[in-house]
Amino acid sequence: MGVAAQRVGRLVGKVSVITGVASGIGRATALAFAREGAHVFGGDQDDAGGLETVRLIRDATGETMDFLATDVRSGRDVARLIQAAVDAHGHLDALFNNVGVNLVRMVPDVTEEEWDATIDTNLKSVFLGCKFAIPHLARVGGGAIVNNASNAGIIGRPGDPVYCASKHG
Repeated sequence: MGVAAQRVGRLVGKVSVITGVASGIGRATALAFAREGAHVFGGDQDDAGGLETVRLIRDATGETMDFLATDVRSGRDVARLIQAAVDAHGHLDALFNNVGVNLVRMVPDVTEEEWDATIDTNLKSVFLGCKFAIPHLARVGGGAIVNNASNAGIIGRPGDPVYCASKHG
């Protein structure tokens, strides 16, 4: 039996899906949730980073985090991530739409593909996460969705127009 099952935590018994768990805020949140007893289902395109987060959670808590390689720009991948959490644990309590990318370049230097990838990662992924999580959250009478935001969506930053546009949504 893992550490989380042996102690009282604010999230014991809760199932959370977190995107962008391979590093940064996503990894830190996954660790914090696991320390509070949540079962974390993580998604990221970075397999090595995601598996490192699995190891860090196991070492810190004795528990495991489920990890799926996930392209958050793909509805199929996001639906698969959320459904896998529900299939494994019977319900979903929380979604943290965390993943994001930054493209620091002036508009004339940005390709259409780079624009699309940034908008799809930072904006479309939030829609997809909510779209596929809300029905499961409603079945348990509610839950929580946290969408990682940035003040760049309100206050423009020189040299960073694509990121600002993606966060202003």
